[in-house]
Amino acid sequence: MIRVFRAEWRKLRRPTLFIGTLLSITAVSVLSSSVFFIVMDQPRRGNEVRVTKTIFEQASGLTLGFGNAGSLLGVVALCVFAAQIAQEYTLGTMRNLLVRQPRRITLLVGKYFSMISFAAVIVFVSAIVSIITSYVGANFKHLSTSLWSTPAAYHSLALTFINVLIATLGYGTIGIFLGLLLRSPISAISIGLAWLLVVEGIMAAVFTGARQWLPGQLLSAVAAGGNPEVSYSRALLSSVVFLGALLVITGAIFSRRDVSA
Repeated sequence: MIRVFRAEWRKLRRPTLFIGTLLSITAVSVLSSSVFFIVMDQPRRGNEVRVTKTIFEQASGLTLGFGNAGSLLGVVALCVFAAQIAQEYTLGTMRNLLVRQPRRITLLVGKYFSMISFAAVIVFVSAIVSIITSYVGANFKHLSTSLWSTPAAYHSLALTFINVLIATLGYGTIGIFLGLLLRSPISAISIGLAWLLVVEGIMAAVFTGARQWLPGQLLSAVAAGGNPEVSYSRALLSSVVFLGALLVITGAIFSRRDVSA
């Protein structure tokens, strides 16, 4: 398994993939953190203010932008993970890998753990960029950041990091499943994004309570630490059950399906 892990990382650290992914993560993190400062104290429908200076000056204000980036990070992870798995089939390298490592589950688990570590890297980078962006935005808006260096703020940061990482891994797991099932990077990515960004959005808007069952909505709720529609505990439990079942199905498909099929 360790050899599989190292071999997969040789692919993941290619400059075109690694640097390109980090650049996209940086852009996503800056955008997600900056948008709060842009809309700060701006009235919405009925003169309701969505984000205020008081909210940002709390200890949890440091992680608002980072938590908001969770879904976008997940989309990046889905694309990367789906492409990495599907390309093994389109390039014909999966058969060669199975010759070197005939134990399919060992091969799949090694690949999965390498992608987990890759996801941890991009979430860590996102956290750093989001924190820097938040400090810059707070300075521009003349906000007090004294509570951002307290134990409560560090606890909030650690909890948000864990939640965003779980959500990112969830999206990535969906990407692995689609890549293995469809064996085409374009098909896996397009179908995954269409479902998560379009279909789920429509279903959540039309059907009451749909947010409590749709995987993308649940993972977004986990990243945000819960929302008015779905509590954090329900979102986390439902996501774990869904992803556990998805991993079992993925393992069954990979272990039984012919590589050339």
